[in-house]
Amino acid sequence: MIDLSFSEIQEKLDSNLRQLPKLKLAVLRNFVLEPIEPYLKYFAILSGWNLELFWGNYDQILQDSLDDNSSILIDDLDFIFVFQKLETLNPRLINDFTSLSNIEVEEESHLILARQKEVFRNISKRTNASIICNYFELPIYPAWGIRDSQIDNGQTESIRKLNKGLRENSREFSNVDFIDFNLICMRLGGYSYYDLRYWQIAKAPYSREALKEIACESFKIIKARKGKNKKCLILDCDNTLWGGIVGEDGLNGIKLGQNYPGSAFCDFQKGILQLFNRGVILALCSKNNEEDVSKVFREHPDMILKEKHFAVTQINWNSKTSNIKKIVETLNIGIDSVVFADDSEFEINLVRELLPDVELLHLPVKQPSLYKDLLNKGAFFETLVYSLEDKARGDMYKAEAERKNIKNEFSDITDYLGSLETEVTIKLADKFSTPRVAQLTQKTNQFNLTNIRYSEDDIQKFILSPIVDVFYVQLKDKFGDYGIIGSAIVNHDDVCAEIETFLLSCLALGREVENVFLHSVILYLKEKGIKKIIGRYLPTIKNRQTENFYSKFGFEYISKNENTSEEIYAFNVDSSRDIIFDYFKKINYVTTNLCNVYE
Repeated sequence: MIDLSFSEIQEKLDSNLRQLPKLKLAVLRNFVLEPIEPYLKYFAILSGWNLELFWGNYDQILQDSLDDNSSILIDDLDFIFVFQKLETLNPRLINDFTSLSNIEVEEESHLILARQKEVFRNISKRTNASIICNYFELPIYPAWGIRDSQIDNGQTESIRKLNKGLRENSREFSNVDFIDFNLICMRLGGYSYYDLRYWQIAKAPYSREALKEIACESFKIIKARKGKNKKCLILDCDNTLWGGIVGEDGLNGIKLGQNYPGSAFCDFQKGILQLFNRGVILALCSKNNEEDVSKVFREHPDMILKEKHFAVTQINWNSKTSNIKKIVETLNIGIDSVVFADDSEFEINLVRELLPDVELLHLPVKQPSLYKDLLNKGAFFETLVYSLEDKARGDMYKAEAERKNIKNEFSDITDYLGSLETEVTIKLADKFSTPRVAQLTQKTNQFNLTNIRYSEDDIQKFILSPIVDVFYVQLKDKFGDYGIIGSAIVNHDDVCAEIETFLLSCLALGREVENVFLHSVILYLKEKGIKKIIGRYLPTIKNRQTENFYSKFGFEYISKNENTSEEIYAFNVDSSRDIIFDYFKKINYVTTNLCNVYE
């Protein structure tokens, strides 16, 4: 994705920009970074945005953060970079380090951290934009030479402590994320990362390759914040999870083990297992005999991945495009949230042609040693939040597939839903549920009536506000516990409330959970004396299934904004009535005093 010439990048910048939504990004920095602009715009286009870029004054980060009349810190800014080189910020810690005492190093570091916290605080007062900063780079040639790595207070260790302080500083601000420039330097190598000549001429320290990588790394964070990460990795088997063709080579003939090339496939499987443990859904899509594949998973001593790690398998001789569609349908996820990995150029090109929304990972069959690196380099599944629901996601989706299998045993949907023994709990959000609630707003697209994204800091502020209520819904049944699968954010005064956000994970769709959830929210607001509830629906490409949600529940259509297509609905609370939901074993309603159990 990043191995493109500059001319190819420029060409990309000119294509179809007007069709893409705006992404507004401001840059504050103490070194020359302007050459990164085409790379940022390129990765914005790849990610589905038209980037609008604002540049602060050179080496005026603190001043810009304090300026109430700044044209940079605008209200609708999405992200702001605060990028600094330590050599410019504090030359003594770089150029005079050997002359400083330990106390002086600590004092200089303290000044840097205090300044950084002030910048964070100033920015947060003036805009809701997410802040992206960099960790300071470790020196390629430390001040004390080879002695530096032998002592506790060397230059390298001092900068590591400084970076740790930056991270601790940011905990006060949950909308701050960091790019580790040291990782980028490691990937490229120091000599390819820096452009020392241009650093001396123009205070522009980075090579074009480094600028590309910095832009790419930046958009990993931006996409994670905006909920654009992928959810599911669909894998081929032969020459993907192991070398060779199991139907021809047999269990003992495939390449999988401690020696190359088998070791490369084991290494690839270890990388996939890491993704599974991070909450990525795994599925198999292979043209093969199911018995042959099952035998490898169950009997081969060097298989890292097991059948239990895969939520869905499609192992047959049907086309891979039709099997991918079945996997997506079974998991009830968007096809654009899928990555398909295969060694066959034919299969990859066919999926590209027929399923253009699927992200593709082509694995070069003659170079299995590259597989794991290509998977990591693709950065398909980056996320900034990790919850208990993520840890259990593979099991959740496997249970969902089991639910769909038994659904075929029932001729009546009511009987099927009743057989699940579903239990629902609706609660007001607290600090423990905040990470998951924020994550749902960032990742949920299908059943999300307004598609507004929030950070943990946003959710925490809502929870503490006397005029906002944040609800969440938990779900479990006889197959397993989903955890928190939905959220609602409601603004209100004494008599009127507005549902700003109402969303539900795709895992819970088709089970009337959304109706139970909305009913509970209405009952809660009624207890608080609310007379009228406003509901908003902002259509997107992905949330069309929610367009009649409010009207079906009894809300009255009021108006439509012709510019944004947002629809407004109103509900008279006095006309609300208790609803019996026959499909549920237990519903724990939230009330203004406690949870009222309805069975």
